[in-house]
Amino acid sequence: ISSSETEDLDWINNWKKYFTSFTIENILIKPTWEELKEEDKEKFLIEIDPGISFGTGKHETTQLCIRELIKYVKKEEQPKVLDLGCGSGILSIVALKLGARAVVGTDLDPDCMTSTRENMEVNHLDESLGQFYIGNIIDDTELQEKVGTEEYEIVVANILADVLIPMA
Repeated sequence: ISSSETEDLDWINNWKKYFTSFTIENILIKPTWEELKEEDKEKFLIEIDPGISFGTGKHETTQLCIRELIKYVKKEEQPKVLDLGCGSGILSIVALKLGARAVVGTDLDPDCMTSTRENMEVNHLDESLGQFYIGNIIDDTELQEKVGTEEYEIVVANILADVLIPMA
């Protein structure tokens, strides 16, 4: 056993210096604390503050999901989207801004509900466009009933395979 002192830093906010604006195809993903540059004012903008939830958009799997949403969410079709493991709500927000008529999201972490709602508000999305639930959809039959079946044109699930397989 050994002990040492750690510098007293603001660990909650310290990570923010590593999350900066970036693009995925034609979408600019910008942290809420960063100023929008003049040259970016006409871009398709998604603002995100993940808080303590997963989902800045920088992870490769999140980017793959966003690319597929760009490909399959068409305004004229207005699909309903299920976002399993919604985290910060980034995939739900992208889907809505691309033209989804509504989203339903689930996550195990209650903090995700706060992040998702705040991020929807920052992106000027009416909260009535999304329903978000806390719980384990694999074995929570009450949650399964709330979420429903066979009513989604698109499902996104940026989570681990050992969780996805039982959901399938």
